[in-house]
Amino acid sequence: MEKKNEYDSAEPKVISRFSLAILGCLAIGIGIGSQLPINLGETVIVGGVVALAFYQYRTRRIIRLYMQQNEMCRIAAEERLVQHVTAPEKVRDREPQAV
Repeated sequence: MEKKNEYDSAEPKVISRFSLAILGCLAIGIGIGSQLPINLGETVIVGGVVALAFYQYRTRRIIRLYMQQNEMCRIAAEERLVQHVTAPEKVRDREPQAV
């Protein structure tokens, strides 16, 4: 559990992942609308799609990191449990038996 902050970046985030998704949707909406010239509208739509693709990539990456962290914590807990369960058996085997 000590490795929880290992995945957090040291640099402050300028824009959050969810804000990036909102801005990507906004850019697609503006590009589809009739406010911009056709060439600029296509560029804005492509930028919005790239923003949404990056949002999806970052989300999957963070989920994968959390799953790896959970798996490492589960393995460590199981190893500690095995050590605690097998320790009394070793102590019991060493004790002299009363006759």
